[in-house]
Amino acid sequence: MNRVPPASRLLKIILGYVAAAVVAGIMPLCGYVLVLRIAYGPMLAPVIGSAAWTFLKMAGISLLPAVTVVALAEHFSVRAVFAYVLLGVAVLIGCTVYLVRYDGLAFNFAVLSGMTSAGMVAGLVYWRIAGRDAGAWRDPATR
Repeated sequence: MNRVPPASRLLKIILGYVAAAVVAGIMPLCGYVLVLRIAYGPMLAPVIGSAAWTFLKMAGISLLPAVTVVALAEHFSVRAVFAYVLLGVAVLIGCTVYLVRYDGLAFNFAVLSGMTSAGMVAGLVYWRIAGRDAGAWRDPATR
């Protein structure tokens, strides 16, 4: 495989993180809104605002663990889709634990399953954008 310039690779990594964060934030938000729409009808404006604020906090909280995971994956040239799916789940479960512990998020099966599925899809999105070429910026002889 040809070498990719490091600046181009960094741009691809940032784009992958942003896309994965957006997908990871939208999935639980849509599920939450769907369940509340079924339960309460059209009066959802305050709930959607609160959920959007939680999404912004989640994107900020997940930045440091995601950067650590991405740096390790780049260093070891991890290119397996299953690894990124598991790492996405690990990052979002860690963020969920943080939100439960310090932000008062109610912990139940719905929250856990929503964040797990969001982590799977976020890992898959990141792999599709940037994970397939992990370590491509290094010389092929040193990989």
